[in-house]
Amino acid sequence: MPDRRGWLEFSRPTFKLRFLYPAVTPQGQPVEITEEKHEDAHRVHLTARRGGEIYLEFFRFPYLQPPEEYARHREYLAGRFGPEAVSELTKTNLRGWPAWSYAFRGNGIERAVLAFQIGEDTYRIISDPRARLNDEIIATVSIEE
Repeated sequence: MPDRRGWLEFSRPTFKLRFLYPAVTPQGQPVEITEEKHEDAHRVHLTARRGGEIYLEFFRFPYLQPPEEYARHREYLAGRFGPEAVSELTKTNLRGWPAWSYAFRGNGIERAVLAFQIGEDTYRIISDPRARLNDEIIATVSIEE
């Protein structure tokens, strides 16, 4: 089990995901966390600017189903990276919670995506699969229904 001493907790009353994240990466890089809202969407972004140890985006899309989110995102990504850059949507789970997954790549970017429904909202997690610390953070995700 990873050593999570000194990790911080992210939680917000309107954001149904909670998770832990390190203040500093194992290589000593500060972890930056930013939040933004665009229309109804809420985005939480974690990065370590140097070293590529962390790249995570957590989104909340109100009143949207995961297949609808995928269709919208796929259209955007295909326009940015080309139609072959986005994988098909497949069923999976997040520690037993029903979820959907897909991936995309292009211009040196590689991302894995998990999307799942909580109430009427879709939550989406985008991560760089090459950064192992992302998996450790995702392993701390809990869903507050």
